Amino acid sequence: MKHDPDTCLLVPSDLDRDVDPVQPMASMLFTSDNPTEPFAKAARWLAGYDSVEINVIDTSWKVFHGEDEPYGLRVYFSFGDDEED
Repeated sequence: MKHDPDTCLLVPSDLDRDVDPVQPMASMLFTSDNPTEPFAKAARWLAGYDSVEINVIDTSWKVFHGEDEPYGLRVYFSFGDDEED
């Protein structure tokens, strides 16, 4: 897999994976002024990475009272495994 800097997660170089196993994870927050649009935004974002394996790990939903775009969907994800290349 060729590395795209927009889809790379940084792991400290001194991390000992045998002692400190980690699964790098990132998140994106999608907001809108209506409750359905965050899901559409997330679907469009995921579709934009059809050549990169993105594993959705979890999601969370929150209403940010008093904000212009109060409806928020956070998607937690990791990128595909490089060992398959």
